[in-house]
Amino acid sequence: KFVTYHDYNVFVTSQWTVSEQVKKFVAELSERIGPATGIIIKPHPRDESNYSSLKKYCNIYVTNKYDNTYEIFKVIDVHSTVYSTSGLEALAFGKPNIFIQAGTNIKDFFDIVDNTSSYMASSTQEFIQHLEHIKSHYNDISKEIGKKAVLFFKPNPLGNVKKFLDSMILENEDA
Repeated sequence: KFVTYHDYNVFVTSQWTVSEQVKKFVAELSERIGPATGIIIKPHPRDESNYSSLKKYCNIYVTNKYDNTYEIFKVIDVHSTVYSTSGLEALAFGKPNIFIQAGTNIKDFFDIVDNTSSYMASSTQEFIQHLEHIKSHYNDISKEIGKKAVLFFKPNPLGNVKKFLDSMILENEDA
């Protein structure tokens, strides 16, 4: 029901290692983005943080951390995360990504962040700029997502996923 109340919906998948940074980012984003855009946030299953402080925002909905991510992908417009394999899954569902730099030093998303299908934001202002660009060019971006998904998943899917995961592990060890 939440998605029907908003013109546009952003799905944020959080990580337990940076949950406080993500909550702060999402709260600020909510205040700046306005009520026409809904923000659905799903904590990681290992996340023990309390997200109740976000309930005061009329455009934020916190899902159960065990809700089916794939069902949520079906009803949203844009996906966002700090670092998560859900960034890959978003491509498979044809959804653009906005990766948030929040307490991490991840630089290599296996060429996923290409500013044609996936973007990187280090501030809420930059996030909103990317979101507005995506909204105004959604059809073209959707085509690019399809191309990116084929490039990533078709030639060597297991090797590509391994490289993606290895890059996240290596970058997090440096952080």
